[in-house]
Amino acid sequence: MAFLTLVDSLKQIISRYAFHGQQFLVVDGLDDILINHTVQYETLTALIFEAQRLNSFFSTNSVPISVVVLCRTDLYEVLPGPNKNKVRQDSAIEIDWYKIASASERSALVHLANLRAKLSLGREVDIFTEFFPRTLADGQPTIKYLTDLTRHTPRDFLMLLTHIQGAATTEKVSRANILDGAKSYSEQYFLPEIKDELVGYVKPGDFDAFLNCLGEIHERRFTTARLVTAAKSFGIPKARVEIMLHALFAASAIGMTWTGQGRQERFEFKFRNPHAVFNSHRTILLHKGLWKVLNFA
Repeated sequence: MAFLTLVDSLKQIISRYAFHGQQFLVVDGLDDILINHTVQYETLTALIFEAQRLNSFFSTNSVPISVVVLCRTDLYEVLPGPNKNKVRQDSAIEIDWYKIASASERSALVHLANLRAKLSLGREVDIFTEFFPRTLADGQPTIKYLTDLTRHTPRDFLMLLTHIQGAATTEKVSRANILDGAKSYSEQYFLPEIKDELVGYVKPGDFDAFLNCLGEIHERRFTTARLVTAAKSFGIPKARVEIMLHALFAASAIGMTWTGQGRQERFEFKFRNPHAVFNSHRTILLHKGLWKVLNFA
């Protein structure tokens, strides 16, 4: 009761304070400490709902303060609570970084990269027109090749560009620089990033065992049944393989492929469709960001 009285007193003090301009309190990085324990998800849910209540209080009392809680969309989906959709519709801004291949040059990721370059160069710039070749040796548009190596997140995309920048020997990036940077990105960033995202969801060492199984198969496409067969030689039971596959799909390290209408092959990754659910009966496709580190053609 004493704590609630303290909270109420602080709210009254804040409502009488004279602020100069809009104030933002941004809470970020909470998913970095999340381990698969129910109490942590309940705590994050409570934080989001309390932020909404405080923002409502500030708005009612004309206090120029906004509390902003940043949360991954996939994490928000699994949080407990009966009114998540109400909060999402009334108080949330959802950022969708994914664009279909035909719109990759107009994607928010490209815009973000150019904004970062503008801060560095002090002028308006389109880095992909000024510093990159428009296409690669096989005629594939450079931007599409780059975005396909990521999960269409700002962190993935900017880290890929950073590794290419490190591989460049001149101001103009060559096709060889792009390939060298992509290999470095795959080895030093993408693989460790996926491994970190599995912490708390799978047992320690299971991801390394999964890589051993992929080395046995040595193909970027495979079925669950084939992976289970390869896992047997390493003493890994089917149940652990299935848990790993569900976790990898949630992290967008793997996707699924199937033949749609008109015999056209279709792909599904979690970052493309947040509502996608892993289906063990479909063909599994390894994300392109892992191809080079595993030496898959």
